[in-house]
Order: sequence, then structure tokens, then C-alpha cells
Amino acid sequence: MSDVNKKEFAFLKLVAETVRECGARQPITIGTMQNDGNIGTYAPLMDVLCGHPYDRTRAAMEVKIAIYQTVREKYDKPFLVNETIPGSLNDAARAEAARYCTELLSAAGFGWMGWALREGKAISTRRDRYDGNGVNNEGFHPFFTKEGKLRPGLEFMTEKPKLRAPWERAGR
Repeated sequence: MSDVNKKEFAFLKLVAETVRECGARQPITIGTMQNDGNIGTYAPLMDVLCGHPYDRTRAAMEVKIAIYQTVREKYDKPFLVNETIPGSLNDAARAEAARYCTELLSAAGFGWMGWALREGKAISTRRDRYDGNGVNNEGFHPFFTKEGKLRPGLEFMTEKPKLRAPWERAGR
């Protein structure tokens, strides 16, 4: 582990300890873009493992999910994807990415949250200031326009999910 990573780990360890000492009951997670490298480094601090996949093709996302499943099994902890789905300035390309990402993540049993709900003023929520986490490196991520309309092609996301929430499962 590099000196920078050692300092980051020490800082995050202190944060996690402080949160627990304060009596918080919410699970602790640390989001990262990396595979087992960063996730494994911070796994001892987390109650829920976390990743940020922005894979630009279905095949690449399938590979990433297989890695995440291995990581989940290795550390025997739940896994959340709390930032995902590559953006695009092209609504159809964004919709295609949203479809394969949500299908694959749900089928794998991962909880997930897409990045950037609505157009705004921050980078990646503006068409004139997008990041590189997207199709053709065009990371324009919002699901909704600034007028509050769902972007074209994303209508499938209004369907009720097949994966039930943990609190809805039998026996809980």
C-alpha cells in the first residue's frame, strides 16, 4: 500500500470508528471505482462492500459483476453499487447503457443507484460540462431533464423491480 493509501486508510478507519462510537446503526460503506484492490483494502472498515462500475459495454459489465460477486463471497459481506451507469449525450445510448446495467446488476442481486438523478449545475449533470464516465467519454448522467421529464428511452425504469427489497423478503 502506498503512503497516500496508508494515510487514506487511517483517515477512513478513524471516520468509521467515530461513526460506530457515536452509536450509528446504519451500515458503513466506502465507494470506489476499483475491483478487489481498493474494495479489499477497505473491506475491514465496511459493513457493506461498494463499487462504482461505469463499464461502457454489456460484456465489460458482465466481467465487472463477476469480479464483484467474487469479492462479495471472499469477504462475506453484502455488496452495493451506489454509483453506476455510464452517461451519454445521446439519449438512446444512455438508455441502452441503463438497460444492460440495471438488468445485469439486478440479476446478480446487487443493490444499485444510478449516478445523477436530474440535470443541474454540477459537472456530469450539464450537457456542456460532462465527465469522462460515459459512452464515447461523454458522461452526461441525468435520468431526468431539468424540467423533470424522464429522458427518452428510460421509460422501462418506471416498471416495478423484480428484486424485492430486503425488508420485503419473507421472514423479516
